[in-house]
Formats: sequence, C-alpha cells, structure tokens
Amino acid sequence: FDLSRRNRLLHFRPTQANINLTVASVPLVMRIESIRPESLCTWQATFGGFSEQVLSGKPVGLQQWLRFEDQAWLQTSLERIIQETRRDRAEFGFSNLRLVVAFMRWHNLKDTPDERIVTPLLWLPVALSRKKGVRDQFVLQCDETEAEFNPVLRHLLRQLYDIQLPETVDLQSTSLEQIHADIARQIKLSEPGVELRLQSKPKIELIHQKAVQHLHHFQRRRAGQRSAMAS
Repeated sequence: FDLSRRNRLLHFRPTQANINLTVASVPLVMRIESIRPESLCTWQATFGGFSEQVLSGKPVGLQQWLRFEDQAWLQTSLERIIQETRRDRAEFGFSNLRLVVAFMRWHNLKDTPDERIVTPLLWLPVALSRKKGVRDQFVLQCDETEAEFNPVLRHLLRQLYDIQLPETVDLQSTSLEQIHADIARQIKLSEPGVELRLQSKPKIELIHQKAVQHLHHFQRRRAGQRSAMAS
C-alpha cells in the first residue's frame, strides 16, 4: 500500500470529485437553531432516516435530502460524478463509486504525532443515476448492506498498533456504535491513555458554516470563469 500523503484513501481531501452529503443537506437559513438533526443526511439510526433508506436496497431520491435550491454547485457536481462513473464502467468494467459511512480522525502517534489525519473508515458500494422527468431526479442505489473497511487503513492500524479490523461488516446487523466500541476496546488494551470518541450527532453550526463557505467558493470560481470568458 502507498502510505504517503498522495494516497487519498489515507489522507482524505475534499475535491470536486467527491461530495459531502451532510454539508449539501444543510438549509442555508438565518436561524440555525431551526435546523432539525434528523433532517440532515447523516448515518444516525433514526426511523425513516437516510441510513435506513440506503440500507433498504430501494432507490433513494436525493431531492428529499439535499438542498439543491440553496447549493447552486450541487447539480453540476452530481452530474460530474455520474459521468466519471460511466467512464470507469466503460474503461474498467466496474464502478469505484462509494458512499463513505464513517471517517476516522486520528493521529499517527509513532511517526507524526502532531498531524491530524482524516481517513475514510467504512464505505458502501453505490450507484448514482439521473432519472428524467418533468423535474429530473438524482437517485442513489445501494444493493447490499455489507460495507467494506478501508483496506489501506486496516493495513496501517494493524502495522502500527495491532488493531484488527475485519474486511467487511453487515450494517444491517452491526451499528456504528458497536464498531466504535470494538476499536476503542482494542486501543485500551495497548494504551489506556488514548481515547477514541464517536461523533454521531451532527455539529449543525459547523456544518452550516462549511455549507456557506462551499457556496461562496463556488460563486467566486464561477464569477472568475465569467470574467475570463468576457475578457
């Protein structure tokens, strides 16, 4: 495995090739306290919530969850991902599109203890399509409930700390709380002073701030492109 900073499976970085669905689901309202956590696109286990819909195996209409009316960049980004997925299927015969269910924010205490690393922990294979109609719909489809642990992270955690993660886990029968408890238990066995916290509730104010920043960045980039075309 490539364990350098170039490997985005280890050192994740937001780009135009990926979409933060939680950020895209936040309404850009003035009264942040009016935003209900259960209305956001997160993996919290709530009745009728996003995770339940994804694991049902049925098509999930993203218009129900994402704020297309607030985020002008969203439709273009989804279309780009659909096009890239089609190219992958045509060239390689399969799609690499994944829905990341959980990230791990951690420190390599042996090599770079001061550096905070953000790494995808767990993902599901999904398909994304655009359904034509009077109003086009973007549809997310997940045909299986078995999620894969990031193989690069599995290898590194085993190499550094002897933390053993399975290759896959069935999210229909295993919760993120159980996965967190297992990893935390293994950490405590080797180093009781190190704590692994589970952030399951969305930090709405922070997510709202990111959504506003993302929109402003898109607007500045589009204004710059228009200026370049005009000149």
